[in-house]
Amino acid sequence: MLIRSLLAHKFVTVGVAVTLGLGITGISVYAANSPSPNPKPSAAAPHTGKAAAHPKLAVLRRVARAAMIHLTATASGETATQVRADLKGGKSFDDILGSKASGVETQALGKLKTALDKRVAAGKLTQAKEDALMAKAKTALDKMMAAHHTAKPATGTAAPKA
Repeated sequence: MLIRSLLAHKFVTVGVAVTLGLGITGISVYAANSPSPNPKPSAAAPHTGKAAAHPKLAVLRRVARAAMIHLTATASGETATQVRADLKGGKSFDDILGSKASGVETQALGKLKTALDKRVAAGKLTQAKEDALMAKAKTALDKMMAAHHTAKPATGTAAPKA
């Protein structure tokens, strides 16, 4: 029973690390290959005043955030539900992890580096591109770790009048 529990924990840990690596890699690859963030409006797509969200980028961000929630829960000894509640309460990943934050960040970037190194060795990615992706991933992860994630206001409710 203990062996089964340890194996299950190892599979979850590896799965979370791979998911985080894929999420950050995907965000970095998408950002590197996407067009200018401020494209000129065309007649076919009139400007509505709102920033157009890239659906693939949003999915990759959610995947990376979910993986960070699981890594944070593992490192802090909390459950994923508790971590989500802390984030909705206005805490950042850095706040939740405290002194363990840099270790979790290093672990996540290490897993990503390993995955990218395999792609370089297979000839699917150049070393220069890997270096650029790692720099972007570090910046994105730093931003994610420091961001205070608050609950979004309910839609369709009016603000109280004074």
